[in-house]
Amino acid sequence: MKKFLLILVLSIGTLNALAQQKQTDSLKQLLRSTKADTSRAKLLVELSRKYYLKKPDSGLIYATQALTISKRIGNKSGQVHALSQIGFSLWLLGNRPAALETFIASLNIATAINDQWSIARNYDGMSCVYSEQGEVKTGIAYAHKAEIIFAQLHDYENVVDELMDLSDFYGANAKPDSSLYYSKKALELSVKINEFTWHLKYYQERARSILVYIITNSDSISCTTL
Repeated sequence: MKKFLLILVLSIGTLNALAQQKQTDSLKQLLRSTKADTSRAKLLVELSRKYYLKKPDSGLIYATQALTISKRIGNKSGQVHALSQIGFSLWLLGNRPAALETFIASLNIATAINDQWSIARNYDGMSCVYSEQGEVKTGIAYAHKAEIIFAQLHDYENVVDELMDLSDFYGANAKPDSSLYYSKKALELSVKINEFTWHLKYYQERARSILVYIITNSDSISCTTL
């Protein structure tokens, strides 16, 4: 059972990595051939989004370049998106205070220009920072705010993301029933919108959780437990 779950986790991870690499290669090729500053800033933000989860230092570099360009040309929308990505990269690099400050800076500009998607995106980032630094209830509140806005915008992929976050946050807050509830909602919505990437993420996370449980409780569980 352990071997099967380990293979499942690794296989799903490999599929995701191959898809991500193809996308980043395409974006880099576009960046090399693009001259317009606005377009270059957008591509740099997209590259940051592709990198920040696995290589947050690279995500930070691309987002910082996008911010520099956006400030130079006075593009507020570009600044919002770049700042948001800088925030996520800083968070994953472990600099939570700077990440939170950056999310708030991005949120302020997004609010001023009424960029609802970016408002939700920054709420998402803030929820991650607050939850990680032990303020789980505050993190849950911001995740709910993000979920509501993404749903209003019909951005259901990000709704699924928020539902998965809520599952994690409630789990960290010792509320397994609520954690399972939001986890199931995430899977149901990902199936409904036929979002294969989220199917993979869901099963990868669940398989990893089961694997960890088996390893840490191998002496006290039986096959019937699973």
